[in-house]
Amino acid sequence: MQRLKLLYKIGQGCRVFMITFLLLLVLLFIQTFALEIFNSFYIYGKSSQQVQQSVIEPLDHQERISSSTRLFLPDGTVHLMYRDYKLPENERAMIYDTNDNLIWKGDPDKRPDSYLKWPDTHGRYFNIYNLNKYTYRAIYPDARRSIVIPVLNGRYVENLWRYKVSDRYFAGFDKDGNRIGYCGSSGFVQEKTQIKPLEQPVNFIAWMPIKGDGPIVLWGTKNCVYQINFRNQTVESLLKLPDKKISRIEVQGWMKLAPDSRLYVDNEKYRPLTLCTTDDKCVYAILRDPAETIRINLPEELKERIRGVTATKEKIYMRAIDSNLFAPEEIARNPEDYVKWHQERIKKPIENSEQLYEVDSTGNLTLLNKFEWTFHAEQKTHLEDNLQKNFRSFLSKASPPFYDLSNRYFFRFFGRSLYETNRDIFEVFRIFIHYAPSYNPFSYILSLLMAGIVFVHAWPRRKSMVGLIGWIVFAALFNIVGLLVYLALNYTPTVKCHKCNKRRGLSTARCPHCGADLPVTAPELNIITGT
Repeated sequence: MQRLKLLYKIGQGCRVFMITFLLLLVLLFIQTFALEIFNSFYIYGKSSQQVQQSVIEPLDHQERISSSTRLFLPDGTVHLMYRDYKLPENERAMIYDTNDNLIWKGDPDKRPDSYLKWPDTHGRYFNIYNLNKYTYRAIYPDARRSIVIPVLNGRYVENLWRYKVSDRYFAGFDKDGNRIGYCGSSGFVQEKTQIKPLEQPVNFIAWMPIKGDGPIVLWGTKNCVYQINFRNQTVESLLKLPDKKISRIEVQGWMKLAPDSRLYVDNEKYRPLTLCTTDDKCVYAILRDPAETIRINLPEELKERIRGVTATKEKIYMRAIDSNLFAPEEIARNPEDYVKWHQERIKKPIENSEQLYEVDSTGNLTLLNKFEWTFHAEQKTHLEDNLQKNFRSFLSKASPPFYDLSNRYFFRFFGRSLYETNRDIFEVFRIFIHYAPSYNPFSYILSLLMAGIVFVHAWPRRKSMVGLIGWIVFAALFNIVGLLVYLALNYTPTVKCHKCNKRRGLSTARCPHCGADLPVTAPELNIITGT
C-alpha cells in the first residue's frame, strides 16, 4: 500500500512537470512568433529608409574603423580590414593603412599571408563528433556520449579504444572485439594492473594527421595535458600544473593538416603551439621546433584582455585589447550593478585599443604597437536592436517570475557546468531565460493575481492546507501557466454541504469547512425481490 501511494505521488509529480513544461513551451512559441511578426512588419517599415540611406552614403571613417579587424605584421605595423557585405564575395574585404589608404581588396579568405595568423578563438572546431582522414575534426566529450577513438586503415576500422569513465583508462579492442591493451597516463600497457589512471577530460581535441599516423588526441584534465597517439601507442605529457586548474586549450599549427583544411597553418612559417589558460588566468605556451614551455608573465590588467598568442619561426607574439566599456571587477560581479553601469557607459564615447606584444623566452612582454580608436554610442546602437529589445521586454511581462529565480540562483552558478555536460538542456534553459521578466513589476502583479484566483477557486475544494499553499506558491511562480496547470489537474464541480450549507468540492470525502461526510444515496428497492 505504501509503495502504491509513493508511485501515485511520483506519477502526480510527473504530470505536473510535463504539463508545466509543455505550457511553458507554448508560451515561448507565442512570444517568439509575436517577436518574429514584429520584426517582419514593424521593424522593416521603420528601418527600411535608414538602410536605403546607408547604401547610398559611404561609411564614416570612425565607423569603418570600429567595424574593422586589426591585422598585424611581424614588425608591429597595423592595418585594418573591413568587410563590405554589399559587394561580391571576391571583392568583399578591403585593407586600409592607418592613414585610410586602400592597400588591398579581394576575398577575405585570400588576404596576404604576411599578416600574423592567430589561433581560432571562437571554438569553431568543437562539437564535431567524427574523425576524417583529410580534414581536421574535434570531439567535445560530455556525459551523454562514450569517448571512442577509432584507428582506421583506409576506410576500415582497425581497432577501437573506449574510455572507461569509472576506471579512468582506455581499453582497446580489435575488429573482432578482442581486448588488445590498455591506455593510461603512463602509456599503453598489456596488463590491467599496470595502468595509471587518466583523469576525465576537461578539454579534448582530436584530429587525424595528413600522413595518417593517428588519430591523435590532446587530452586536457584539470591539471595536466597529454598527447595520445593511438596508432603509434604513445602518451606524451605536455604540461603538469598540480596547483592550478586548466580551463581552456587552444592550438595553432599543432596538427599536421592538409593545405586545403580550414585550420591549416604553414609550419614552415609558424611553430606548433598549444596555449593553456588556467582558472586564475595564467597562460602557458607549449611550443615545438624547438620544444619549450613558457609561462607568459601577464600584468594584472592584461589577464582578462588577452586575445591570442602565436609563434613564428623567429618570435612569439601576443595580442590584447582594452576598452573603457569593460566594467571594473567589483561591478562586473553583480549583474544588476553591471546593467546599470553599462547603460550609463554607452552614452559616452567608447575608447578602445588593441596591442601587439613580443614575448621573450622567459615570458616577459615588450609592447610593439598599440592602435587606439574612439566611437560614440550611437554608432554601435542600431534602430532594429532597440525596437526588438523593447518589444521583447513587453512580451516578457507575461513570463513567470520563475525565470528570474532560475537565472539568479541556478543558471548563473550551474550554467557553465551544464554547458560542458549537457549542451541541449543548457540551450533550452538559455532560450527560456531569454524571455525572463527581469523583475518587471507587471509580471509579479500578474503572478499575485493568478495566486489569488487559485486561492479563491481552491478554498472550497481543498483537501489539505499543505496542498492549498503549494498550489498558491506554484501559481505565484508561474503566473498564467501556473493557473492553467492548476485548473487542468484540480477543476471539480462544487455542491452545497448538507450540514453547513457552504460550497464544497465533490472530490473531497469530507467538507473542508465542517468536516461532514458526503451524503450517500440509499440503494433503490427492488419491488419484486424486496431487496
